[in-house]
Amino acid sequence: MLALYTQCRVDIEYNPDAFIMNLPWWFNLDNIDYKIFTGSSTDLILTQETIAEYNILSNKASQIIQTNEKFSTVLDRIDQSYNNMHEERFSISFLLSWKIIEYYINKIWNELIERQGFNKTRAKKLTINPIYLTVDHKIEMLNLYNIIDEEEYLNFIAFKKKRNNFIHKLYVINKETAQKAFKLSKALINQLLDNQ
Repeated sequence: MLALYTQCRVDIEYNPDAFIMNLPWWFNLDNIDYKIFTGSSTDLILTQETIAEYNILSNKASQIIQTNEKFSTVLDRIDQSYNNMHEERFSISFLLSWKIIEYYINKIWNELIERQGFNKTRAKKLTINPIYLTVDHKIEMLNLYNIIDEEEYLNFIAFKKKRNNFIHKLYVINKETAQKAFKLSKALINQLLDNQ
C-alpha cells in the first residue's frame, strides 16, 4: 500500500497551467478542474492547491502505514472497494466498504471502553466478545453517548440493514448503494487520518 502513495507522488507531471496525474480512490475530488477519460483509467488535471492537499494527505498516510499495520489493511480494503465498484462488482465493493464502516465503529467503541478504565476482563468482554455486543448494539450505545451524531447513526443503521439484507435475504446491491457506502467509508478513513 505504501508504494501506491509514493508512486502517485512520483507520477505527477508539470505543465504551466496544471498538474496531470492518475489519482487513487482516497483523494478529495472536489477540487478537480477537468477530467479526461482514457480507457479504464482517469487522468485528472489538478490545480496547485489540489496537489498540495494531495501531498499532505499522502505524507500522512505514508507515515501511518509505516507504524500501523491494521490501518494499512483498512486502506487496502477501500482500494479493493474502489476497484470493484469500477469493475461493476457492486456487491463486493459494498461489503468491502461495510468492513471499513464496521472497523470505524469498533475503533471508536474500543476507544470509549478504554477511556472508561474498566478492568481487563470487563474491557475484553465489551470489546472482543460479540455475544455481548453486536455492531448494532455498539451503534446504539455510541449514539446514546453522543459519540456519533444522528446523521452518522442513521447512515450506519441504513448500511447495516442493507448488509444484512444482502447476506441473509439475498437482496441485490445496486451501484448507488455501493457508491454511497464507498463515499461514507472514504470520509471515515479521512476522519481517521485527521485524528492520527
